Amino acid sequence: MPLPSPQPFSTQGRSLEVRAIPQTDRWEVRVFEGKRPATAVTYSIDYLTELGARAQGIDWVSVQALMGLAREDIETGRVLLLPENSN
Repeated sequence: MPLPSPQPFSTQGRSLEVRAIPQTDRWEVRVFEGKRPATAVTYSIDYLTELGARAQGIDWVSVQALMGLAREDIETGRVLLLPENSN
């Protein structure tokens, strides 16, 4: 599976980017501000779960869906940004 492209966005006057990071057995999704994590939250989905869901036509179980959720969680206030100088 190809590496998903980072998804830049702005909120609360800050420039952020959602990134998918491949690990040994799963994708990790985090929001970054520059080179530093912008939240304390990490999302993940293992490769087999994603492949199985895709084979069954379930598109909401995917790394792309997690990337969208990470952005939405910040924009709706479900996940708080770390202070700019705490990273």
